Parts: sequence; structure tokens; C-alpha cells
Amino acid sequence: MINMKARYLIISLLLVVLSNPLKADSCCPEGQKDCNGTCIDEGDCCETDATGCCSDTEYSYDSEGCCTDGPYDKETEACCGDGTYDLETEGCCQGEKTYDYENLCCGNTGKLLSKTGTWSYETLIKECPDRTKRDGYTATVNGCGDMTSSWIVPQSYFGVVDFTGACNDHDSCYGTCKEDKSTCDSNLASEMEQACKDKIPIAFAVLLGECITQAQIYRAVVSYKGKSAYEEAQSVACQCCE
Repeated sequence: MINMKARYLIISLLLVVLSNPLKADSCCPEGQKDCNGTCIDEGDCCETDATGCCSDTEYSYDSEGCCTDGPYDKETEACCGDGTYDLETEGCCQGEKTYDYENLCCGNTGKLLSKTGTWSYETLIKECPDRTKRDGYTATVNGCGDMTSSWIVPQSYFGVVDFTGACNDHDSCYGTCKEDKSTCDSNLASEMEQACKDKIPIAFAVLLGECITQAQIYRAVVSYKGKSAYEEAQSVACQCCE
């Protein structure tokens, strides 16, 4: 017969064991490991507070991420579509496909475009909302008039007021990436009118009025006929992305 003292000791030991179970690692067979109190094969993944399962592979939440093709190093890679990409040399276009961001741009619709390529104005508007100044580009200026036109456009008001500077500024404005056309046209008229006022005294009101009228005519012409020149200049001035 077990006396009361021995019985009390046995019960106390059982309570200690039940309240502090042995770690599974100490009782799992060779080739297995403990996963939340359950023995699993060493090669199987275990989800804990620190680790998770990614394509049946165990990974660390702190240093790794999970993509369709498995875990990846969060410091050097990221997930894009069904795979990973190198953060130093690649980008992820629309979350679906990787690309070389040193040479390509991800278009607004997911189309990949050459960074240094020349695109139509329509393509730039549609695909490249983040377009920027083309590396090393300087706008071409040619005074008043279109280099492709057979018309000889006066560069001044009867040789008294020179409009060349205002026209060159207008060319530069057209050739500045993402500059607004109407702003360029308004600035042309303002600069020409100011040139008239700087050269013709108010006492010669008739001449001053004619000069300002010529400036307004130039503004009307570029507003009505300058669309193609503006779009061609923007196509050359802009690249799709930085």
C-alpha cells in the first residue's frame, strides 16, 4: 500500500510534468522536429510567430518575403507577378512583369518602352505620365517662323522692334518637356507686346498699336497652327521616365 505521503509526492510530480511538458525536440524521432508541439519531418515547414510557409518552404518573417515561386531575401529582392526581381537593377511593371529600369520604362498601360527612345506625343500622353526632360537635350530655336515653312516671317516690327528673342523663348518653351502649349503662346504675345512698349514711346500711339496688333497676330497664328510644332518638340524633348 502507498502511504499518503508517497501518494502526495507522486501526484505533485504528475502535476509538474503536466504543467511543464517536455519540448517535442527532446522526444521527436531522429529526422523530425517540433512544430508547435507536433513532430514533423525536418524538411517540412512550420508556421510560428517567427516563421511561415511559402510554397512548402519555411521562411523568416523578419528577413524574407513570400512570392509564388518561394521565399526571397527582402533586402535584395521583391515579388512581382509570379516571380522575384532584383531591387538594384530591375523594376516591377504594373505588379505583373519585371523590367530593366536602367533602359526601359513601365508605361501607364503596362507597355514597356525604351527610356531613350523617341515616342509620338500621343504615346507620351497615354503611356508616360511621369515623362521627364530627355538627358542632355537642349531645345532648338530659330527665331520667328517654322523652319519647315516656305513663308518668310518678319522678325521685327519694321526693323524698329526686334521679336527674335520672344520667338526664341517660344521655341524653348515648346521644347521644354511637359510645358503647357497655351502658356507658351501667351508668353510669346506678352513678350512681344512688352518689346513694343520698350521701343515705341506712348506718344506714337498709332505705331505702338500696330506693333501690339502684330504681336497679337503672331499669338493667334501659333495658337491655331502651332499644334504639330508643339507636339513634335515635346516628342524630342521628353523621355518616358527618369
